[in-house]
Amino acid sequence: MKCTLYACPQFWSDVKDTRKSASKKSLFETSLDEQQFDSSDTELKLDSIEIFRAVSTVVQNTIDEPKKFSVTLDKQPFLEHGFTIYKARFAADGKGQSSGLRIIYCLGKERVVLFTCVAFKNAVENEAKFEAEAIWRIGQFLEFNGLRKETEKTK
Repeated sequence: MKCTLYACPQFWSDVKDTRKSASKKSLFETSLDEQQFDSSDTELKLDSIEIFRAVSTVVQNTIDEPKKFSVTLDKQPFLEHGFTIYKARFAADGKGQSSGLRIIYCLGKERVVLFTCVAFKNAVENEAKFEAEAIWRIGQFLEFNGLRKETEKTK
């Protein structure tokens, strides 16, 4: 069963940065021109980039068994909204999982996936800052989409 895919706006900036630092740039190139890419939905954007098509397929295929990925983030501030944050490692660009891509995403109720952050391990100087950035992005996404409670906005 398919999932509904979303991505934080900053995720696409991460994708561009990751593409720049990749040695196998073809894995990160899109099959869409810039105008098509900008006007496409998240699913089409992810599908147009080889590595992210593979990543989104793995995430969707394991949505019912997310324990395969790490819930290492100490905080899960969005559980009451039905979102659980996961950090996954993927082999890419001739690197294994341990030195490949780091992707932070959320799984939500009703088979929703929100891609939040992506970077190569060597680009993540501080894991705590990387995770904090992801939490901020998720909060912004929820707020923008009217899913965040008023009491949380003032914290």
